[in-house]
This record gives sequence, C-alpha cells and structure tokens, in this order.
Amino acid sequence: MNNKFVGDEGDFSKFYLLKHIVPDSLTLGVNWYLTPPEGEKEWKEWKECKECKDADSMLLCEQLHNVDKNVRALETAGILPSKTIFFSQELKQSGSERIKWFEESQKTLAAANVIFCDPDTGIEPSRAGSVKHISFCEIEKYLANGKSVIIYQHFDRQADPVKRKLDELRTAFPKFQDIEVFQYKTYYYYIIIQEQHSKISTAIAKFRKIPNNIFNNPLTS
Repeated sequence: MNNKFVGDEGDFSKFYLLKHIVPDSLTLGVNWYLTPPEGEKEWKEWKECKECKDADSMLLCEQLHNVDKNVRALETAGILPSKTIFFSQELKQSGSERIKWFEESQKTLAAANVIFCDPDTGIEPSRAGSVKHISFCEIEKYLANGKSVIIYQHFDRQADPVKRKLDELRTAFPKFQDIEVFQYKTYYYYIIIQEQHSKISTAIAKFRKIPNNIFNNPLTS
C-alpha cells in the first residue's frame, strides 16, 4: 500500500470484500505493508461508481471519495468495524530491519483473528530487488499464530496466474488446501482460512450469491 493510491478503486474492492466476508464475531487486523512516499500522487478520482448497486456500496464509494489521501484517514473513516486493528509502520527494506518490522506487526495485531495484508506487489516472488511483497515466511508466521490471512495480489501477466499462485500457496502450506480467490478487474485476493474460523467460509458462500456482486466471477479454489 502507498498513500498515493488511497481512495482508488482498489480500495473500493478490498473494503467491499472485507465488509462482506469477515464476520462481526471475529476481529480484523490490517497490515498495510505501507511503502514510503514515491513522488507525486498517482491517485485518479473515479467519478462514477458504476459497480454500486446497493446502499452499502454507494456509501462506501462516497466515503472513499471524501477521505484524505493517507492510510491514517482510512483507519478513522469508519469504513471498517471500530474494533479493527491497524499496523501502519512503513515497510522496511530487508534483513534484520524487515524482521523487526514484521515482529512488531505480530505484536500489534496479536488480538486479531483475521489479518488482511496489502502489499503493493502481492505475494513473493516479485521483481528482483523489490521488497513490496509479503513473503511466504511472513504468511507462515501469521498462520502459525492461528490467524486467517487475506492477501492482496496485483495483476500477474504470466499464464494461468491464479492456478500458479494457488499451487505455490498449497505447496508452501499443505494444511491449507481450500484457499478462496476473488478477482475484481486487476485486483486479486487470496484467502487462507483457519479451521476455527469457519464462519468466514459461511460468509463467503453467502457473499457469492449476492446479485450484482462485483466479485461474481468463475474464480474458485
């Protein structure tokens, strides 16, 4: 995540999804994987929310249009439940600093049941030298602590990107074979659910049946 993208249609898709599939009985944690400022803002206002078919999505669209363009503003905009926990420290480069950064995220998000990770480039491997991803090691540590994990993945131009990424995740985490996937335009979301959080699976099944759901597509696990 980078502040220059706050309020774009990617935010619309992630919040639309999170609001529907994380039950109120579970506590959501958000690790922005926030990257340092990079030049001028690239945010482009989308003046029409063509996907807004109901009151909830229209409200979400209005909230994102009016929010200041930084993650702190998103955190206090009332978009996600009030008990949501946020980790907003800037992502560290690599080595010991990255390890300390991630350990701090674990401490901050310790009370969360479900963690949404929002790395710019999604799940490793990414381009050489890039740190804007979540590593398999970091996913493993969240899972080992009993967290269900929802991960943003940017569009991948390689052949069969969903199948390939699912194969990588299932190989890395053999305990978790039933991984859910959602796609909205160039935004993908991979959801790894702990057995004790079966309410998420129930919410997902209900969500997929909603008419005019922006995520209604053939992607399944």
